[in-house]
Amino acid sequence: MKLGIYVRTSKDSETSIEQQKKLGVQFCVSNSYEYQIYEDEGISGFKIDEDEMNPFSNRPSFTNLINDIKSGKINKVWVYEHSRLSRNQYSSAVIFNIFEKYNIELFENNKTIELKDPQFQFMRQVMDAVSQLERHLIVNRTTRGLHNSINKGRRCFSRLFGYENLGKDPNGKRVLNRLKVRLMI
Repeated sequence: MKLGIYVRTSKDSETSIEQQKKLGVQFCVSNSYEYQIYEDEGISGFKIDEDEMNPFSNRPSFTNLINDIKSGKINKVWVYEHSRLSRNQYSSAVIFNIFEKYNIELFENNKTIELKDPQFQFMRQVMDAVSQLERHLIVNRTTRGLHNSINKGRRCFSRLFGYENLGKDPNGKRVLNRLKVRLMI
């Protein structure tokens, strides 16, 4: 059986996927593990599919890893850090239930994770909540930055962010009108 190295980035432009692979391979070589790399580049660890049979269908390599675990090809998994597996509390619970059911040995970077340890289970739930919070904060900061760029006339996303495109002014800058939004409570 092999160790599955799972690497993921949420943006295509991130360079850390190569760093993750390099560290995973170094770990396997130093521990004499056979390995297979599963790579999802530019894919969110937060979004999951509503399909209960495969909630990770948006992450094809992760789906392959899970299938290889279920078929007995993989009995160990290495990830750079916890958030590479998931940034969503529900999907994390699904993942760790699968890992426990198939007695998967988990390594986060160079640390062995004892899945059945009550302290780890508690900390995993805390880490899941922190990862999910971090993801929401990143989205909020990005959205605020886009709104700020739109307000300063440096960027245009029209109706998507509550603005109406009125065309361009004599200087060639886009003219936007902020749409009024009604909240229904």
